[in-house]
Amino acid sequence: MLQVASFANMKIVSWFNGYLISSGKELWERPCESTLRESVAYNRAISIASGCSVCRSTVVESMDKFRASYIAQVKKMVAAVKLVTS
Repeated sequence: MLQVASFANMKIVSWFNGYLISSGKELWERPCESTLRESVAYNRAISIASGCSVCRSTVVESMDKFRASYIAQVKKMVAAVKLVTS
């Protein structure tokens, strides 16, 4: 496992860091739930993590849970945006 960052006892592996950066860019272009459901970055992260002996046994379930939480946060943020017309 290549450690990219460490927060207390949590380590972020490079494939997950790449997912966060890429999905953020995807959301910048299209800030909605479907962006995360159709994400190229998500599929890439799953593919890379599946090649890791440490990650492969839990990556699909863990990433599905993370993506559900991520989508909920995106929906919350998008719902808070008010369109101002003048």
